[in-house]
Amino acid sequence: MNEVTDLLGTLQTRAYRVLRNSSYGILERYGLTPTHWAVISAIDEASDKGIKAVDIAADMHVKAPLVTMITHDLILRDFVVSTPHRYDGRAKVLKITLEGAALISKVETELRVLLKKLLYGLTDKDIATYYKVLETIILNNDHV
Repeated sequence: MNEVTDLLGTLQTRAYRVLRNSSYGILERYGLTPTHWAVISAIDEASDKGIKAVDIAADMHVKAPLVTMITHDLILRDFVVSTPHRYDGRAKVLKITLEGAALISKVETELRVLLKKLLYGLTDKDIATYYKVLETIILNNDHV
């Protein structure tokens, strides 16, 4: 095996495990998975106007039934509410509840503390480069 690809694979795997295990630990304390967090974050970003589950699925590049299952759980836990769409009576929009907003605030605070520790020693430019690399990999995947 090529030394460069071997090192890249090893570094990627180790970094992924650190990020995954650390963030999963925080999310698990709140009964959340990374998918829960991605969905509730997308709903929160939509703010007061709300967002449809199908739009979340498209943004996440997953199938709509997965988002529907996750949102159903979030609704049962009173973190999210489903309301009729303003213009399309058949459609439902998802919005964050007060309980959901409180949850997001707690989890976000813990995740920020974690990331600050994990990214210690990196400059803002280093972090911007890291994000650009990740975004480029995702974009280039469409051409592989």
